[in-house]
Amino acid sequence: MGGMADLENCPDFDAVLHVWMPGQEAGHSVADVVSGKVNPSGRLPFTWARNYEDYPSAADFPLSGGSDREVAYTEDIFVGYRHFDRSGLRVRYPFGYGLSYTDFAYEDLKVARSGNVFNASLTVSNTGTCAGREVVQLYVSSPAYVADRPLKELKSFAVTPVLMPGESCRVTMRFDRDDLSVWENGRWAVKRGKYRVYAASSAEDIRSETVVSAGL
Repeated sequence: MGGMADLENCPDFDAVLHVWMPGQEAGHSVADVVSGKVNPSGRLPFTWARNYEDYPSAADFPLSGGSDREVAYTEDIFVGYRHFDRSGLRVRYPFGYGLSYTDFAYEDLKVARSGNVFNASLTVSNTGTCAGREVVQLYVSSPAYVADRPLKELKSFAVTPVLMPGESCRVTMRFDRDDLSVWENGRWAVKRGKYRVYAASSAEDIRSETVVSAGL
């Protein structure tokens, strides 16, 4: 999974199809998606950088500058989208990215707390012309004063049922108070303050946000 810098120099194409190694039914599934028989709703579980060197592990990986006997793990918790958020590097395809033949709108994001459980809900509407599913991702950022934390972290996600054009549904995602904890002085603790909650279609495509309070 390297970068895709070469695509910058190849303007004469409409699309790139990468199917990895999906097995013996690959031909049927790819044909269904390309022909429009099926509307895809899958999402990337990683970030696809523009250049291989943009990945934080690149400098230490064997044969790319690192030792051929060992790999130094230096990323700490800043891997994947967390690294790209912090570095500000542009990416080719962000974590959670996926194509669809239709469009979706996010509205009315609310977060309700019951004890140690937070329930985030919002309305997702199919605003396009084709039936499809949407994968809603829920990210949370720590209070600004909490040092050495990612800008945001994925805490939950949900997949809608198939929505017809013009149809809507209410989506609910749950996360626990302990999901907000950080390791500090030999124990886990939830820092007091305001946590920003984002509903997103990918790590870079934030559609709605709100704020909740948490703490000791």
